[in-house]
Amino acid sequence: MKVILKADDFRSSRNWERFINYLDKYGIKTSIGIIGGGYDVGSVLKLYKNGHELFNHGFSHAKNEFKRSYDLQKKSLIHTQSKLRSNGIVLQTFGAPCNDFNETTIKVVNDVEDIKVWLFGISDIYCLLYNREFKNKYSKKLVLENKIVPLIPHSHNILEHPTHNPDYDWFIKRMEELNDEEYLLIQLHPLSWNDKRFDIFKRSIDYMLNKNCEFLTPMEYYKFKEV
Repeated sequence: MKVILKADDFRSSRNWERFINYLDKYGIKTSIGIIGGGYDVGSVLKLYKNGHELFNHGFSHAKNEFKRSYDLQKKSLIHTQSKLRSNGIVLQTFGAPCNDFNETTIKVVNDVEDIKVWLFGISDIYCLLYNREFKNKYSKKLVLENKIVPLIPHSHNILEHPTHNPDYDWFIKRMEELNDEEYLLIQLHPLSWNDKRFDIFKRSIDYMLNKNCEFLTPMEYYKFKEV
């Protein structure tokens, strides 16, 4: 099974440092959500140079950032793209703040050529999760879905249950149920983890390593699908 880690809301901090250090110990690469309105350039460049994939996680991280007009959404997306490009980084993956957006976001994301992958983007699974119906729910981008939703509607995460709280027993059950999937996208929030939560994360990584899971970044999976 292929596993794609989606670590949201990067902030230079002790929690993030220990999270990255643990992954680096095993040579695991993750995707990391960068908020364009505030990030430490040195820390971001270090992550990028170490092979982790940075993704566009909005400019302000406001819950309604991608539920506004086309022009305002496009401004947020492009502003973050431009700021990272000024640091020599081209962001090729997008994940909306709080995974919240509207039908307009489909066109916004489609119109940004650099973006190739949409994490937890619009799909049949998204509509099931949020009990919404969109006339056009098919993006031109590669949408990586939340595989847990068809099993347990309205459940957001495989490891964190609820969001921000890793639950090992929940994780094991979900991994067993989803064992036949080609890939799993696992959302994480390292900034909010205390020591106990971090220990559960470490146990989950150990479990996946013992199961010979293959860890990929979103763009690595994109290139795998292109072959």
